[in-house]
Amino acid sequence: MTAPPEARCAGREADEPVFVGAESGVLRAGNFRSRVVNGAIARCIEKDDTFRRLTPHDLRHSAASLAVSAGANVESVQRMLGHA
Repeated sequence: MTAPPEARCAGREADEPVFVGAESGVLRAGNFRSRVVNGAIARCIEKDDTFRRLTPHDLRHSAASLAVSAGANVESVQRMLGHA
């Protein structure tokens, strides 16, 4: 089971990554997708064959939509996503 967000963020600097690779190294997108995301999606599909295959980019869009619908400032969301 993974740690709750509060536990993952505790004691970290604001610019410090929350998700890190082996030995606290930089988490590479390709590694994360093959080691974590693909397996999680496969388990969801096993339990519900109507579950659609997602990509990390799909999750990025969902995060942006949820932030805006929760009242986040659109400019803040753009910055969160790395847009000018």
